[in-house]
Amino acid sequence: MCEDGICELGNDIYSMSIGFSDIDYQIATEENQQVIFGKYQNILNSLGNDIDMCLTINNRLLDIKEFEENMLLKHAGDGKDFQRVIINDYILDNVKKGNNKITSEKMFTFSVREANIRDARRTLGNIASEFEKSFRDLKCETHIMDGVQRLSTLYSIVKPGEKFNFSFENLGIKETSKDYIAPYCFDFKESRDYFRIDSRYCKVLYLSSWASEMGDKLLYRLSNLEHNLTMTIHMKVVPRGKDKELIKTKLNALDKQIGNENRRNIKNMMDPDQIPVHLRMSYAGTTELLEEVSNRDQRMFYTSMFILINASSKEEMELITKDIKVICTQCDCEFAEMTLEQEDGFNAVLPLGNPKEELARLVTSKVCSILMPFTSKELMNPSHPVFYGVNQITSNMILCNRFYLETPSGWILGKPGQGKSFKVKQELTYIYLSDP
Repeated sequence: MCEDGICELGNDIYSMSIGFSDIDYQIATEENQQVIFGKYQNILNSLGNDIDMCLTINNRLLDIKEFEENMLLKHAGDGKDFQRVIINDYILDNVKKGNNKITSEKMFTFSVREANIRDARRTLGNIASEFEKSFRDLKCETHIMDGVQRLSTLYSIVKPGEKFNFSFENLGIKETSKDYIAPYCFDFKESRDYFRIDSRYCKVLYLSSWASEMGDKLLYRLSNLEHNLTMTIHMKVVPRGKDKELIKTKLNALDKQIGNENRRNIKNMMDPDQIPVHLRMSYAGTTELLEEVSNRDQRMFYTSMFILINASSKEEMELITKDIKVICTQCDCEFAEMTLEQEDGFNAVLPLGNPKEELARLVTSKVCSILMPFTSKELMNPSHPVFYGVNQITSNMILCNRFYLETPSGWILGKPGQGKSFKVKQELTYIYLSDP
């Protein structure tokens, strides 16, 4: 890992990551959702042929003690501590609502094959520049992750809840950045369906069955699970021209199977048009796919999705697995354990750009886009914030320290009698009690 965030993966492959902020998608009107969906699909369609891209959503459980330390009012022994107790109890009651126990980090990782790091740095820089321009249309903030930020993300995946302290200045002559994030041991031999990282139990699942009409709620519901989860979707575009060749090859194979079924039926004195349902459905689906690629400006992607569960016990790991499978049932898809391939799955889920190509499925950009990474833009600043209430849509807390905003001033609007004056007094009281 280089200081600027370029990572050398071996075999002349280099990658970089771009973090991005959330935008209001799930709470937007249906019309605005269609606009966001169309823009995101255009971004995917604009990817070059030689680029591997993966989307990673890293959900981490917050350190509740540290969270409360920053959020709760400190006792000062000034005769007003009973008021601080009342406010703190009110805040703690709201912590239990919504998804206030997790923080979500989202990023895109691009990987390219180049002869040396100089060429890779130039190519990845061009990709990042175009990608950031595209995301401005979505009103989505992006930033290129440097080496420390990428290592911090990897560390949080491998060692959730532990503090990460690293600087490239700390590297010794014979040390690498990997030495600072690697656990004491991996154990992939204990089981066929899970593995161990030190004392923690981990499991990688992959999306084995895709819904015929994939909805946009899958990532949203998985992201709401209050567990240490890392979700990665790999996407590699199929070059123009080759996509039609692949579809036509599949159609020819299906034609041959249907012809064999016809001859078998005639030989057995049966109706020659009595074709198995799965063959008819496959043929119809492949024909529709060719129509979308040819006439509807769709591109083809080799796509795969993985989820890493990192639990403190085997029982917790199995409980999380059940929760994931319940959500998949509701979304009409299915995740399966990567039996005997947990190590490959672990490498694929890390935001480094190492796909597991054997599990990739050929889908259109419309299907890739429906795996929407956006949920809602939350205002949750954990650094000594003021508690402003609860988001009525997501039930998450609204935490903000206006001192750190670009524009710290603000307006309080509402109908007469709705509590504007009370809200001002409440904020003044909170600030007054937090800085005795």
